[in-house]
Amino acid sequence: MNITLIVAMDSNRGIGFQNTIPWMGKITADMEHFRKKTTGHPVIMGRNTYLSIGRALPNRANIVLSNLLSFMTTDAQIVHSFPEALELAMTKPGSEKIFVIGGAQVYNVALPYANQVIITFVDGQFEADTYFPKINMNEWSTESEEHTQVDEKNLFPLRFLTLKRKTAF
Repeated sequence: MNITLIVAMDSNRGIGFQNTIPWMGKITADMEHFRKKTTGHPVIMGRNTYLSIGRALPNRANIVLSNLLSFMTTDAQIVHSFPEALELAMTKPGSEKIFVIGGAQVYNVALPYANQVIITFVDGQFEADTYFPKINMNEWSTESEEHTQVDEKNLFPLRFLTLKRKTAF
C-alpha cells in the first residue's frame, strides 16, 4: 500500500493560518500539482481541513477523520481513527495510492505510515499557526525535485520535492 502525504509549506514548515492556506490563490502551480496527483485516489483529511475546503474534493473518495462523534456530512465518509481511515480508503477506487492531505494533527498521525511525502516548498515565511511535523531526513531519500519561477499566476518561487522512505536492508 502506498500512503502519500501531500503538503505545501513555507520555509518554517507553516501550512496554515486560522484554518486557511496563507498563500491561497497566489500559487496556481501548486493547486494544479495537487489536483493532478490526487485525482482518482482516496484522500484522507481532518475535519478542520474538510471544513476549510467547504466541500468534498471532486473525483476522489473523501475520508474525513474526526474525533467528534456528532460531526456529519453528506459528501464524505467520516471515521474516528487513522487505521479506520486507511481500511476504508483501501476499499475505494484508486486505492493503490492513498493521499493524506492535512491538517497538522492528521499529518502527525499518518507520517509513521507513509512511504512517500510530496512537498511543495513555498519560498517565504508566512503568518502560520499550523505546522507540518519535522521529518527525519535520514529516513527519506529524494525521488524527484522540480522548481518553478515567479510569474503572474505564481507569486512565489516553488520547489516540488518528492521523498521516498528508505527501506531497511
